[in-house]
Amino acid sequence: MAQTRQNSLDRLSSIQVRLEALNRQRAEAVADARRADHSWAEIASVLGVTKQSAWALFADQIEMIEKNRENAHLSEDEAIALAVEATRSVRRSRRVDVAKR
Repeated sequence: MAQTRQNSLDRLSSIQVRLEALNRQRAEAVADARRADHSWAEIASVLGVTKQSAWALFADQIEMIEKNRENAHLSEDEAIALAVEATRSVRRSRRVDVAKR
């Protein structure tokens, strides 16, 4: 019985890993379609959802995918420097916001 219980969790875990990989691939395919000038309506039609739903599901993911693609050429040190600068920028803007209150 314990073996069967563990097998069911192992199977579930394996499915979850594959599902996450498929979701990443789907988001990348949507990003590619947008880069190829396909409309949200066209993409939504393929996915079987409304264009508003497609946009809500993928707009943020596409933005992240595009940023990753833009920065793919960076060395590890360059990527770290970019992340540090982004963090400093956010901290500066928060200080300004707090000072305005």
